[in-house]
Amino acid sequence: MNGRPKGFENVSLGVSDFAWFPSGKEFIVSSQANLLPAGWQPVHLFKVPVDANLHSNKIKPFYTIQTNTPDLFAIDAEYFKWSTDGKWGSFLATPTASWSNDSNTLCVISSAGEHFQVVGKMLWYENWIKWAPTKKQIAFLLKGN
Repeated sequence: MNGRPKGFENVSLGVSDFAWFPSGKEFIVSSQANLLPAGWQPVHLFKVPVDANLHSNKIKPFYTIQTNTPDLFAIDAEYFKWSTDGKWGSFLATPTASWSNDSNTLCVISSAGEHFQVVGKMLWYENWIKWAPTKKQIAFLLKGN
């Protein structure tokens, strides 16, 4: 194909945002929360292998973000980025549209989904999150008061 990219393949449905895992063999995928009469559901993250081909049995839960806490309200996860060594990922946990420009929460998660941490509030700008080129260190611009 003269070095051109191949066509697309459907891998999973119900995806809000995604990024490649550092291995290049699967994706980290977010699924937007639903509003129920009792309140918002959590945001779910999944590990989806490249060859899932819409087979839900190949898709594994990765992490569930509990979002009805005092320091975190979100209905989605976006802008996944990995540290240089691939051991930590960052993303924005975003609230409903009326709050989404200025009330986003920067979060980090380990590549195995074992550790999750809320880092701070920031505006909705993907380019305001940067991993250091040689260290497990993240820099971001805080939301001004």
